[in-house]
Amino acid sequence: MFKKLVLICGLVFIALPLNSVFAAEVKLSLGSHFINDGSTLNLSGKNFEHAFDSNTTIDKKSFVNLSNSNSDNISLKFVEPITITSFSNIATGTNSARMDLRFNFYNSSGDLLLSHTGRSYKGERLYDVDRVVITNPQSILALVYDISFYGSGEINYNEISNLSVQFENKRNVLLSWKNPINSYFVGTKLYRNGDLLASLDKDTSSYKDENLAYSSYNEYRIVSVYNDGVETNGVVKNVEIDSEPRAAKDILELKAKAKYNEVDLSWLKPKDEKLKHVNIYRDKSETEETSFKKIFETNGTTFKDFTVEPETIYQYKLTTTSTDNMESEGVEKTVKTPAEPPPVLKDGTVEEEVNGDYKFTWSEPTNGMVRILVGGKEYATVKAAEKQIIIPKSDMKYTRLGDPDIQAIPISESGLEGGKTRPSTGISDMDLPFGVGDLIKTGSGLLWWIAPFVLLGLSFLLVPRLRKLIVNAVKGKKKDDIPETERRTKTEGNEIENKVSDRPIREPREIKVRERQLTIAENRRERTLKEHRFNRAIREPREPKHFFNRVRVPREGRQSERASRIPRELRKGR
Repeated sequence: MFKKLVLICGLVFIALPLNSVFAAEVKLSLGSHFINDGSTLNLSGKNFEHAFDSNTTIDKKSFVNLSNSNSDNISLKFVEPITITSFSNIATGTNSARMDLRFNFYNSSGDLLLSHTGRSYKGERLYDVDRVVITNPQSILALVYDISFYGSGEINYNEISNLSVQFENKRNVLLSWKNPINSYFVGTKLYRNGDLLASLDKDTSSYKDENLAYSSYNEYRIVSVYNDGVETNGVVKNVEIDSEPRAAKDILELKAKAKYNEVDLSWLKPKDEKLKHVNIYRDKSETEETSFKKIFETNGTTFKDFTVEPETIYQYKLTTTSTDNMESEGVEKTVKTPAEPPPVLKDGTVEEEVNGDYKFTWSEPTNGMVRILVGGKEYATVKAAEKQIIIPKSDMKYTRLGDPDIQAIPISESGLEGGKTRPSTGISDMDLPFGVGDLIKTGSGLLWWIAPFVLLGLSFLLVPRLRKLIVNAVKGKKKDDIPETERRTKTEGNEIENKVSDRPIREPREIKVRERQLTIAENRRERTLKEHRFNRAIREPREPKHFFNRVRVPREGRQSERASRIPRELRKGR
């Protein structure tokens, strides 16, 4: 059982963190070092381990004077905050009598931890003591021979701090850091991805790692090493190296739309994370040699070139620049600008002012010049951007209708003249109460009402002729036999009916009486059901039918009426 307890205690001791190891209570005595360095002395932790005993005979020849002035003091700065359990001093006056001194202890934040006056102190522990200020509270001069501090000898295994990484280029990195201030610190070890890269001394605080692989992920770990062989866990920094530099993909679907004074380019961006921007080059095809000149760069998908001339051929080249500052081969497009169209003056209007002068205004053009003609002669030339001109009443000429006789000729910036434009005045200013659509709609409505009557009148003219044509076609008459059927007046029709013809009067037709003989039907032979209809061997001729004689007798009234009628040919004048 005792062996198990010893083993458990040993494991617990091993599991304790190593960043703070406590030693036995030690003594820090300034002694001759304090006397030699004067009243400003930095105390490092190693003095605890290498403290010397100050209980020796006082050297009356080695001391520091400390007056009672507020400005006179002894300030001691510890390199690292420490823990103090007690302290004492050896000081006498000029009369060799022991004197009390005042000790003020401050922490690393500047707060006062303890203010004690006396020859010694042993009370509560003072933690995180950063600075001690000693003054003389007596009215006489104090001779300070030695000061002793007692505390726990504590070793802090601190890590490095302020680790940073700088890229010198795509594959070289510079690591820099700040080493801990500790008397036990002896150096650092640098690991990359778990492998030891370098062992550095305590005065080295940077390291350059070169020729790293592209598209690699690197973990750097820097551990602190102390003189007792202890290594800290270390500080980690991750560094990612980009992929190998390359150019981005070229743009897609480059299109160009040319006008006489501008060229509009549009394209699609490639799906590439390396794309930085698009470069636009242009070459004016005046010579056979191609010489592209960069005119713009953009992150968009459109570009308008307003520095072109009419009837000129331009060659554009668009390339891409990657995040690695590499440029692609590019895509080219040739464009020819059309000829400049003559300018047109729009919305020209003449208004009469109150004083009788005339104000001529327009909306376009806004570039170039406008030449004003009054009475057909040049009156003035003004800038198109002004969009107006005032013509005095005394200078105005008028047309035969009494309207102002004003004309304008727009002139482009290149000197191209447009056609003459007469502003809207007088009658031309009148607005009709209806438009073309209203006129067509009204005419169609009237036609729906008038058309039936027109068709009815045409039917009286066309139907008789159409009937005559059909009758002659059915009777089979030739074209020469068909008399002309022109329309005659009523008087002409009466003359033709009364005209005596040379042709003899046609006698009435003789009534023919047809006799029909009545025949008696032949008696058929009786058939039996067994005899087939189509396979009879003997066929007897049928007897003829007997008909009765019938005589048609015309009605007396109708016969006399026909005899007295004039033949149709005479009635029609044939």
